Formats: sequence, C-alpha cells, structure tokens
Amino acid sequence: MNDFASYYASLSDDDLLRLTADVANLRPEAREALSTETQKRNLPCVSVDWNAQPEPKPPAGGGWLLLYCVGAVFINPIWLIFTTVNQPTVALIAAPDSVLLLGAGILLWKRNPRGLDWVRWSYLYLFGLLCVDFVVVAMGRNPEAIGAFIGETLVGLIPVLLWWLYFRRSKYIYAVYGQNIRPFFGKKSGSNT
Repeated sequence: MNDFASYYASLSDDDLLRLTADVANLRPEAREALSTETQKRNLPCVSVDWNAQPEPKPPAGGGWLLLYCVGAVFINPIWLIFTTVNQPTVALIAAPDSVLLLGAGILLWKRNPRGLDWVRWSYLYLFGLLCVDFVVVAMGRNPEAIGAFIGETLVGLIPVLLWWLYFRRSKYIYAVYGQNIRPFFGKKSGSNT
C-alpha cells in the first residue's frame, strides 16, 4: 500500500485522472491508494466508481468448439474439393452447406455470436435436403430403397444431432457467446437450457 501511495504522490494531477479512467483494472490496494491521493488533491473524481470490477473475459477457446471450427474451416473445404473431383453433382448440392459451415467456423473462431446463426442455417439446409431426398426415394416406391435410405440417414444424422445438442445445451457455448443456438422453431433467443 505504501508503494502505491508514494507512486501516486509522485504523479501529476493529469496522470492521476488518467488512471481513474481505468480504475476497474487496478488491484484493490492500488485503487485505495489512488482514491486517497485524488481526495488529498481535491481532484474531480465524482463519477469514478471505486468499486468497479473488470469485465470477465470469456473462457479460452478449445475442446469441442475448437474441433468444430477446425472441421468447418479446414476439413470440410478439403472434403468438398475431393468430392468435386469424384462426384460433381454431390459437391454441387453440398456447396451451400459448405459455405455455411465455413462462415460458421470463421465467425465462431472470432467469437462472434452470429456464427451460431450460420450453424443453425446449415442444419436447416441439411434438413431441407433430407426431406427432398426422402420424397425422391419414396416416389420410387421401392421398399428396399426406402429402408436403406432410412438406415443410412439415421447413421449420418448421429454426428449432426450430437453437434446440434452441443450448440443447444452447452454451458461453455453460453459462456463464450452469451447464448446457445436457437431452436428450429419456437422462441427467438437462444438460452442455456
């Protein structure tokens, strides 16, 4: 405390006033010494909140969120390039989803909550494709094809469903972005449920 008091006593009035602008980031001892020195000098510090606390920083990115971002930004575009060479029609159909995933990955990596909307749009696009694909298969009226489609779809939807639940219910996502991903239908704002 004495070190802070002697340091602040050696500063000019302007320097002390500049320090009061960032009082939330000072240690309690430094804050008390600064308050004492400004009162001694009768400096105009009426609007200073001496009890202000620094804003909590969001948790560091990592774990599942980092895995999702790496997959969306790096792995998915590589997959799309290889698919374009081998199956151009599939690549053409998957391209909008790849753009949405790339945008989601970049936004989430930059800690922008709009990335959650991009993830949601990606899942809505996949759901739409799934519905169209089912209608096409069902129009063929081949029970074996319908059974195979349902089996393949259920296996393919497991990772999508797991990621959806992660973005929908994760406390970590809520801590980083201040919200979880919105449901397909229902309330507008995402919440930590």
